[in-house]
Amino acid sequence: MPLALTFLRNNIAAYSSDGFCLFWIVATCTLDLAGIFLMAYASIERYLFIFHGNILKHHPILFRYAPFTFCAIYPLLYVIGILFLVPCQNHFIYFAFLCSGGCYLNDPFWNAMTWVGNISASVSLILLTNILLIGRTLYQKNKMKQTRVWLKNRKMVLQLVSVGILYCFAWLPSVILMLIVTFPPLNVDTEQIFFIFQYVVFMTNFPPLFYPFVCLSGQPFILNKIKNIFQRQRTAVIPFQSKNISTKNQLNPHHRRRTNRKNHILPMN
Repeated sequence: MPLALTFLRNNIAAYSSDGFCLFWIVATCTLDLAGIFLMAYASIERYLFIFHGNILKHHPILFRYAPFTFCAIYPLLYVIGILFLVPCQNHFIYFAFLCSGGCYLNDPFWNAMTWVGNISASVSLILLTNILLIGRTLYQKNKMKQTRVWLKNRKMVLQLVSVGILYCFAWLPSVILMLIVTFPPLNVDTEQIFFIFQYVVFMTNFPPLFYPFVCLSGQPFILNKIKNIFQRQRTAVIPFQSKNISTKNQLNPHHRRRTNRKNHILPMN
């Protein structure tokens, strides 16, 4: 993120060197792929946790430790492999985002492998898993009258769905545009599509920015603190208003005389 902000501010890479461009591509692509893979894994893991909890208990290595290790190691190995092992020569442009990327983007196979096999598949998995999670939860709540499942896991479901929507909103436009460029339909100007893609791809920086707020919004103690702050402000305003009213009554002797007369009048038996 800091390197991207520096580029957006200066319209040039932070350091005009091929070594820095390689580092920028490796760091950005690795973190992006790892984030998407972890979100896809989290969607599946939460679904299994809610509806098939016994599977996670009996097979923790297969369904927890192994996927997490894969999400942490595979993105780095993949990015290093396509940058250094693909037989092509990198020509970096320092005035382009990520120095125009690696030369593997000119190879149809590796370009499709990156955007279809890794990114598109993960984003589609996030979308489908969240739709399945919402559908099954609502089905058990309304049709099967199993409100216990909803009441027990509603905060977890809402938080996961919110994060999934955030990732889909950030990545789906870039995925759709890159699929059009990679597999161009008839009578479509791919140059214009790629020009739009160069600006839409910046939306992929949204998840790291908004992810903490989405997570904190699902924490009860954070919401309670926010409610307490507003309640304190309201209670702090009420004495101020009552004090003003009492001071006005004290400063108005005519009003005080009228109230005293009413108090002296006693009811007749």
